[in-house]
Amino acid sequence: MRFSRFVVPALVLFAVIGFASFLINEPLRLLRTIALYAIIIGGVYLIYRMFFRDKARGAADSNYQRAVKQSAKRQKQKQKVRTKAPHLRVIGSNKLKPRKPALLKKNEKHNFTVIEGKKNKKKNRALF
Repeated sequence: MRFSRFVVPALVLFAVIGFASFLINEPLRLLRTIALYAIIIGGVYLIYRMFFRDKARGAADSNYQRAVKQSAKRQKQKQKVRTKAPHLRVIGSNKLKPRKPALLKKNEKHNFTVIEGKKNKKKNRALF
C-alpha cells in the first residue's frame, strides 16, 4: 500500500485537532494569528498587483491605444474623401451614365478529394 494513503489523512486529522484546541484554549490569539496572516497575504497580493501585473497589462494597453489611434486616423481619412454625402449629390437628368452589366464570376473548382474504397458495401449492423 502507498505510504501517502495514511500520512495525508493523519496530517489533516492533526490539523483539525490542533485548530480545535487552539480555538478552545486561546481564541483571541487565534483571531490575531488569522488577522496577521490575512494582512501578510493581502500585502503580498498588493505588491504583486502593483509591480508584476501592471507590466503585462501595460503592454496590452499600449497596443490597444496604438490600434485606437490608427482607427481614428483611418476614420478621419474616410471623412476627408467623402466631402458630400452620396445621397445629396446632384445628378443631371439628361446625362445618365449607362450601367455596365455585372461581371460574372468564374465558378471556382471545389477542393474535394475522392477517397477510393468500397462505397456500396452495406454495414453489418450486428457489430454495433
